[in-house]
Amino acid sequence: MQVWIKISTDNAAFEDNLQGETSLILLGLAKTVGEAQFFSPGVEIPLRDFNGNEVGWLHVNDQSKHLELD
Repeated sequence: MQVWIKISTDNAAFEDNLQGETSLILLGLAKTVGEAQFFSPGVEIPLRDFNGNEVGWLHVNDQSKHLELD
């Protein structure tokens, strides 16, 4: 399996504190993954910034498949 994480930092939540906002998103993701009851190929978890905007995702896929990041 592969776990892919993509975060787009092109919005206002990241302007003043790129590192801090990214950290908050990843900490929230760690909690979500830790509590997940189902974590296998096909799972996709949206990532949201402090303002609630979707800024990326975590995707679990089979190693035999290639996932485009763009």
